[in-house]
Amino acid sequence: MSVVVSEQLSDAAVGALCVLGRGIERVKTRYASVWRPTRYLEQPSAGGGHSGTRHQAALHDATSLIAGGHANLLAACTLLDCLRRQGHTPNLVIFAAGRPPYLSTGADPTLNEGIVMQDSFLRRASLNPRRTRLIILTENRNTYDDITSTISLAVQRGISQIAVITVRVHIARSMEFARQTPDIKNHLRLSFLAAEDLLHERYRNHPCIVGALDAARTSAAYQRTAAREAHGLQALRTGTYWTNR
Repeated sequence: MSVVVSEQLSDAAVGALCVLGRGIERVKTRYASVWRPTRYLEQPSAGGGHSGTRHQAALHDATSLIAGGHANLLAACTLLDCLRRQGHTPNLVIFAAGRPPYLSTGADPTLNEGIVMQDSFLRRASLNPRRTRLIILTENRNTYDDITSTISLAVQRGISQIAVITVRVHIARSMEFARQTPDIKNHLRLSFLAAEDLLHERYRNHPCIVGALDAARTSAAYQRTAAREAHGLQALRTGTYWTNR
């Protein structure tokens, strides 16, 4: 049976939330240099990937891209609270955020995106550890790994629906990876939710934040990122995508 892919939750219980990484970056505070999930915008490395360092970025400059690690995190907190109020607390929160190449040369071999995201999540989420377990997919290097590892974990745990959270511009390529998953024995539905939509709900009484999210969608940074994502999606569909990058 193939994985069912959707952009909406079904009536079935959500067994797990999957938070896709979208990068972490070094931030200088008054006291130390610390790792944080990326802001909605980032300045990429010379090779076009995550740099691992926070630099000034603007919606309409010549190089910025949509990152969104922090946005994904806040969106996951929002969805978790919503599901809990409905009486359907998920059993798992999965941080599909491992150790991509930009972290591989760092001095700390144990550092991965998921550790940073989990720490930030725990500072914000009201979580009952006996009801919901947190899992970091530490070996992941890219979106291909994120989706395939999440599906494997769901099959092992007998989960039937996962809510996958990422920024809107990243959804189409993520969904295509899920669609290309080989048939599995269990029925599984992956529902891909845009972080921006969940943040609209979180900040519905804060028009400045909602307006900034809406404005970003027509920005140069968004269009630049969308073009990169479209290129990757086309490569996936034509069988020329290199998953080991």
